[in-house]
Amino acid sequence: MIQEDKNRLTLTPTPGLALQDIERAEAAAAADQEQAASFFEFASASLEEDQMLSYFMEDKEEFAPDDGWADALNEELYAELTEGIPQDYHDYLEDTVSLGHARATREYVLQSLKNEEKMASWGWSGVPMRIALNIADPVAIGVTVATEGVAAPLIWGGKATRLARIIRGAAAGAASNAAIEGYIASQSATRDEYDVLYSATAGLLLGGGIGAIPFGKRTKDQDPTIQAHENHLDAITQAQEQDAAAAAKAFLTGDTSVGAATNPLSPSAVIKPLRNGVDDLDDDIVTQESMWGIARIDMVGRLLASKNPMFNRLGQILGEDAVGVRDGGKARIESTADILKTNIMKGTFARFYQTYNQEYGVWVKSSTKGILRKYRLTNRRAFGELVADAIERPDLPHHPAVKRMAQKNAELYADLLDQAQRAGVQGFETIPKNLTYFTHRWNKFKIQEMYQKYGDNAVHGLLRQGLINGSTDLSDDAADQIARVMLDKIRSDVAGIDSGFTRLFTADSRETLKQIMLEEKFGKINAQTGRYEEFSEADVDNLLGLFEQTERGVPARAKARLRFDMETEIEFGGQTLSLKELQDRDAEQVFTMYASEMAGRIALAKKGIKSETDFNKMINEGRAYAEANNISRGATDKESEISQVMYNLLLGRRPSPQYDPNATYMKITRLVQDYNFLRLMGQVGWAQFAEIGNAYNVNGLKGMLQVMPEYRSMLKRARDGQLSDPVLRDIEAFYGTGSDRMIQQMINRLDYMETGAVIGGGKLGRALGKAQLRTDQLKRLQADVSGMAPITLMLERGTARVVAQTLSDLAYENASLSLKRLNSLGLDDDTAKLVFKNIKEHAKVQKSGLFRNKKLRELNLENWDPDAREAFGVALARWTRRTIQQNDVGNLSLFMTKPWGQVISQFRTFQIVSHSKQLMHNLQMNDTRAYLAMTFSAMTAGAAYFAQQNVKMIGMNDKERKKYAEENLSVLDVAKAGFSRSSWSAFIPGTVDSVAYFVSDDPIFSYRTSGLSQNFLSGVPTVQAFNQLYHGAARATRTVSPFSNEEMTEGRARALLTLLPFQNVTGIANVHRYFAEQFPERSGR
Repeated sequence: MIQEDKNRLTLTPTPGLALQDIERAEAAAAADQEQAASFFEFASASLEEDQMLSYFMEDKEEFAPDDGWADALNEELYAELTEGIPQDYHDYLEDTVSLGHARATREYVLQSLKNEEKMASWGWSGVPMRIALNIADPVAIGVTVATEGVAAPLIWGGKATRLARIIRGAAAGAASNAAIEGYIASQSATRDEYDVLYSATAGLLLGGGIGAIPFGKRTKDQDPTIQAHENHLDAITQAQEQDAAAAAKAFLTGDTSVGAATNPLSPSAVIKPLRNGVDDLDDDIVTQESMWGIARIDMVGRLLASKNPMFNRLGQILGEDAVGVRDGGKARIESTADILKTNIMKGTFARFYQTYNQEYGVWVKSSTKGILRKYRLTNRRAFGELVADAIERPDLPHHPAVKRMAQKNAELYADLLDQAQRAGVQGFETIPKNLTYFTHRWNKFKIQEMYQKYGDNAVHGLLRQGLINGSTDLSDDAADQIARVMLDKIRSDVAGIDSGFTRLFTADSRETLKQIMLEEKFGKINAQTGRYEEFSEADVDNLLGLFEQTERGVPARAKARLRFDMETEIEFGGQTLSLKELQDRDAEQVFTMYASEMAGRIALAKKGIKSETDFNKMINEGRAYAEANNISRGATDKESEISQVMYNLLLGRRPSPQYDPNATYMKITRLVQDYNFLRLMGQVGWAQFAEIGNAYNVNGLKGMLQVMPEYRSMLKRARDGQLSDPVLRDIEAFYGTGSDRMIQQMINRLDYMETGAVIGGGKLGRALGKAQLRTDQLKRLQADVSGMAPITLMLERGTARVVAQTLSDLAYENASLSLKRLNSLGLDDDTAKLVFKNIKEHAKVQKSGLFRNKKLRELNLENWDPDAREAFGVALARWTRRTIQQNDVGNLSLFMTKPWGQVISQFRTFQIVSHSKQLMHNLQMNDTRAYLAMTFSAMTAGAAYFAQQNVKMIGMNDKERKKYAEENLSVLDVAKAGFSRSSWSAFIPGTVDSVAYFVSDDPIFSYRTSGLSQNFLSGVPTVQAFNQLYHGAARATRTVSPFSNEEMTEGRARALLTLLPFQNVTGIANVHRYFAEQFPERSGR
């Protein structure tokens, strides 16, 4: 069994736990009942206890108050009325008004206790059912708010002794649903305000709301069947723990003998990566059931619920499964292109920026002047262009910092090429490693600008001459045709040019060239219609025929490649035109865009999708299957769209082609969102504290204490840009975990943004583009001053360190993890053995007497087997990105990839994703670890809210502080804030307040750090901005009008101030509040 103390879980032999012991416990527990509660009885009891509708429908007798009742309640009558009721609930009599009322209430209490016992008879298996019955009634929650049910328990204030009962209940696992507990508490004699408090902070986990141990349980002395029932629960829990421990041991030791748990999913049933490409797909497809499929809105959840095996398979391999449990936890969640891309890309970015930021600092210090020189975009762009020149012309003299960065850049290009070739990305098979190669990223807007100024002949002629100068044995006719195709495609393509052209200019065979041109939709602009028309296969064959003859009419070399001479210049109209003028030459921008797409292609190839042709074939086969099996066209279209959107995002493309990111309306949309971020996110750092609870639960107090010595170094880097802790240094270098702040990039961005947009789209477009560059800088400042960036950084690195230590403990059998959790991390039997073998062989550990394990000192990942290193990275990333929630492509809902969806879901992405990634995941795990994570998250969120409100009171006088505390820091306020800010409350607060909006003026969960409403409409930042603009600016202007009797008030001043950037940053917000308080509360005119 597993023995638990405060700091540690240890495996010890289980003495004599036999089935007959459990059976005896069951028999004892059933002494008071002929049989366990049926499902109908369980559901009826839950609805009667938990749903406020039952309290509305109940026909309760009204009792007239008896003035002499208090004197009539003597000891004998008190004993009669409390017989058979636990002492903790005797205080129900305090609320009775007569003897008749007391007798009626007694019967109600006894019935409530019986209901709780019925639900308790289901043990932990009843937990998810009771949660479902609680959550599935948002209308009831809304009515509770409308009737002020949550506020009703406050009339019982002062009963501090009740807290002891709640604490004891917590130890046994007692809490309940804060969203509806308030009203039920006001109607129930067995609940009070502390039930409401703990229901929020303990988070719908145990007891009143969902518990295995009932609130209304009799004591052991009062009823001997209680001891039998507890023995029964202990025996079952002990058996479950023994199974989990045996399962972990079986994984670690390979012992599959009798008594050791074995993986129920045989190796032959595990989904295989499509290493041989899409042609072998049909033989490998094994569909996997989506858990909670009907309740999921994330894209992967939609695909996993598909009846079409092809789209189900795409759901398995494209995006991360937010719930992380399939087929009841029996199926291993294999690695996905999503998580593989994240690790490849972030690891590459981390290595890039460790050098780039350092060398840029050296260069800018010696080359430019000014206090803010390092932060000027023009300086950073100039450095990037010098690096590009140094890559292509290493023979020329360059600044030492520029040369070092150029060398690093070239090494990373070579590394990406090597990974692409090993993964089998089509089009890269025979590309040689060329350390002087710099990716050509053509800028559509620069080309358009030259096109408008000098005409088609000038741009076409420049491209044509660059091809002739750079390519060997290329005929003038071929150069002319290729230049025309390039120019037409660049002008028609919103995204300018990507690695499709990169592949074209590095491919060395006719078939590869043909495939690339068809995949990348090459074509020409029709001179008559002005529309871009894609080439047919025959058109491509005709074009490629030009490559097979040189200008002298002899066959060209089979391995000839197209190349540009970037030094090409031509004279046109008395002006010198340079080929470089048509490209993005900023090495930073070019490399990050290239690395993003290449990481996606490598990740997709690892999952068997080695080319665009492979992906299109899967989509077409999925459509063919749907047609043959009478699957609706609508469902197929939606599944195709979801698959295409995820594929595009993985390649760094815009999600959908119909939305031009460089259109004026798109730029305005992004600026509005940036403005909202600047004015509302000044307090968002407080929201991060909820995830401390998640982090704590990775390996408990032991895990956090053991890595405590490394916390000092988690926010600092050495002079060489490296982290001082060897474990974190390895994790960052290979997987990029904890590097987001350093690289200042967003992985898998939804707001796909072209750097060319800054100069494109006319005067307005250029102005909007430049404005967004400035807001990007201000957003990074806001992320820092709000605490969001540093807190997230510390939590992510700290969690990754604890996860790595835990995986090491698993290897050395100093920890255990259930089969379900191992499968969710991608660690089936064989994979776990491979990872643990590499930990033992290559990682350095040190024996720890204090923590009774081996402390991980170094990982030495460079020495690992590549497959083991990849599997370790997947497990580490999944565990870390769920604990400190980060949003993967597969976690998103389809509507969030559209511009309008991004506007209405701004600042709600965390809530939307947490619906599947936290709430549903924990309910599916259905174990102690899951419920503790939910508990700690709510508790730390409540504590953070309490601290935040105290900070806000700085500068207030005693009277103001008292009033503010009464309005914002009651027991109920802290409870509700803890629940609503927890990592798993998801849609519940928003649903409650949206319903309440139609029946009440007061919201119930108005505790967002942004200050926004939870209401799904008024809580949209842009909607709120317009609302505040009306209440503040519009009315403020009327106060200065000679034709108006209105004057400025405190409320209008506050509304006006909320429109300012950084208005709710700590300190600034205090000053704003003081300023607003100088105006009267109400207009005097």
